[in-house]
Amino acid sequence: MVKVKHINAKPSPSDGERIYIDRLWTDSAYTRFVAIAEWDQAIAPSYDLWRFHFDPQNWDQFVDRYHEELKQNDKQNALKRLFEKSQNGTVTLLYGNGDAQHNCALILQNILAEMSSRSIAA
Repeated sequence: MVKVKHINAKPSPSDGERIYIDRLWTDSAYTRFVAIAEWDQAIAPSYDLWRFHFDPQNWDQFVDRYHEELKQNDKQNALKRLFEKSQNGTVTLLYGNGDAQHNCALILQNILAEMSSRSIAA
């Protein structure tokens, strides 16, 4: 199971493994309070793409470009590792920007759901 939360959302035992997946650390998060298991920068959008998505008008292009980035070998390895974790227990993807509807955690959640559907169908 894959959940999505803002990094400052109160941790819960039902979160399972909490993984921060943004490129840069957010100023609003205090390390001692966020209870993350991992900060996975390998799966995060590149810096240039990360900056690009701050304009909500760019969202559709951001999604397309992020999908393309995720086809790179290093990101494929990180995505496979994340998928395996999600198949073995609950994973909560943490994002740092303030937009609950436009963040890379939601994109990854959808991709992981598609991967899970394909593996069940196979």
